[in-house]
Amino acid sequence: MKSVQDLLKEVEFTSIHNSNEKRVLDQLPQVLSESPFSKYHPNKIDLEDIYALALNKLPPRYAQQDNLVLDDVVTDAMIVDAIRMAIHRVSSNPIVIDEEDVLRMDEDEDEVIEKDK
Repeated sequence: MKSVQDLLKEVEFTSIHNSNEKRVLDQLPQVLSESPFSKYHPNKIDLEDIYALALNKLPPRYAQQDNLVLDDVVTDAMIVDAIRMAIHRVSSNPIVIDEEDVLRMDEDEDEVIEKDK
């Protein structure tokens, strides 16, 4: 019998993904084309922030690559609502560039909510 440590070396953990990632990506273009978001032109950082915020609003649904999901508690409506919330938050909090740092300011709390270098 193999030890757990030996088995851990054989398992392909990178094949396990949050199934909501693809669902958010699939819905994102449609939601961005809706009014009032159709007038918003996000940049690359905005899209990354929208994607991350939307995923953080949804419960994770991890599954193996070829695993069949029989009961999905996350509906398409929940995904669309999470994306709309994320677009609203990102578009309402413009990026401020300070030398080499990229900061997104939260206007309500007057604090940095995201920082990339």
